[in-house]
Amino acid sequence: MPLRAPSTSLVNERLGKHSFTKAFAWHLNRAILYHPPPAPPIQGGEKRKLSFPSGRKENFPSSAGEKRIPLPQWEGPGEGGRTLEGRIRKLKPYTDCAPCILKWIYERLANPLSEAERFTVLRKVMSVLSGDLSSSVNLGALCNRSLEAVEEFFPASAAGYREFRDKCNQAASRLLDDAKDFIEKGATSRDRFARACGIASMGNVAPIGAPSAPFEFSHVEEVIRGRTPLPLLVGDPSEAVSKAHRVLYVADNAGEIGFDSLLISLLKESGLTVTLIVKEEPFFDDATITDASYFGLDRIADAILSVKKIFVPEDAPPDLADAFEKCDLVISKGTGNCEALFAEAGGKTTIFLLKAKCHPISELMAVEVGKFIVRTFC
Repeated sequence: MPLRAPSTSLVNERLGKHSFTKAFAWHLNRAILYHPPPAPPIQGGEKRKLSFPSGRKENFPSSAGEKRIPLPQWEGPGEGGRTLEGRIRKLKPYTDCAPCILKWIYERLANPLSEAERFTVLRKVMSVLSGDLSSSVNLGALCNRSLEAVEEFFPASAAGYREFRDKCNQAASRLLDDAKDFIEKGATSRDRFARACGIASMGNVAPIGAPSAPFEFSHVEEVIRGRTPLPLLVGDPSEAVSKAHRVLYVADNAGEIGFDSLLISLLKESGLTVTLIVKEEPFFDDATITDASYFGLDRIADAILSVKKIFVPEDAPPDLADAFEKCDLVISKGTGNCEALFAEAGGKTTIFLLKAKCHPISELMAVEVGKFIVRTFC
């Protein structure tokens, strides 16, 4: 298939309202094409063909009366890391990932900056992307290098994001008691753990672009009020936990870390050692040790470690590398951590809790865009 540049409509869709960001990203995406674009999203009644090999273990129901979901396998050949055969495969970037990284960084930094500073941010991030993006790069490491190029601009947005995170934490705390009651009403320990995983997954609501308002957790509220089912579970997280001793829990955003605290509490009740990874300040809307402490995680978890940007095992400082080496189960929250850890966990069992916010992640997780999922890879 011949390579082709992305359409203007695609860039508009990815980059929203910032017209000059669209233009920069369009030229960037033309410059860094390295493989054919991904297959178009499913339209209308069209369905992707899935097959389920005989003898494969199905996952347990996430709530009473819910059907079991067998582990899917894509039928036919796949591209790079996008074929799912029940075993984790290496995630390779799509061309869409470059403008997405640009959008994620630029929109979180732009508001307090001057026009000249905004162009500096664009140029520096695009320089990293155009030089370092390849079909084998770890997306978390690529994002970290892009962030390092514009780290001087972090303090300008720090105060605004501190207030933002506080409001997110307050919103989550208003639902926390009801969420805890919902989990405790599970008929069995497996059901309670499935509920806790589902609630943690549905807390993952941060957009790819800069959030326009503090996070609201309406999806969590809909579940605990019985108005909508829990997210899809693929694999058996309860079995994964039953075989584990040391858990490395990689958190994502403020607010949602409150729902993580309920899942971490269950892990501790099961006798597991839990090390929590959060971000160093300042880091936009991501959870920091201040946010973890707001929900009492400094007393629940065995240890809380901070990472400067996105946690990438091969680039981790000694204390984080040691925690990763000693753990036998990784729980990963959100898109960025998924991109950094997918097939990079050294064969360790990994549970991904997230919302599929883009087509690459939806294909990777075999779920529609916009859906929440709990997926276990052994």
